[in-house]
Amino acid sequence: MQVLTWVASATFVVPALIWFWPHCARPALTARRAGPLTFGLVGALNVWGMVAAIIQAVLAVTGIGATPILFFVAALPWTLVVGLGYLFDEYGSLVRITGGR
Repeated sequence: MQVLTWVASATFVVPALIWFWPHCARPALTARRAGPLTFGLVGALNVWGMVAAIIQAVLAVTGIGATPILFFVAALPWTLVVGLGYLFDEYGSLVRITGGR
């Protein structure tokens, strides 16, 4: 059952993060005139979330056992920086912190 949970999670998370970049993150960052540091940070956290979800699924399928720690190490930064940053002010605060153009 746990294997199915991790595989289902990866099959949802990876396409969702792939969709999120061109439809939400990039347009909001472009509208805020974000600099390369902000683009890089948001993009890297998106990629890290996808990689962590895939690693979790592979670990579960191979029998090594998925660790929730890896999921939280990927999900917590993504949620705090990318998800909440977009939700609250469409990266306005993040652009001010990292320096916009």
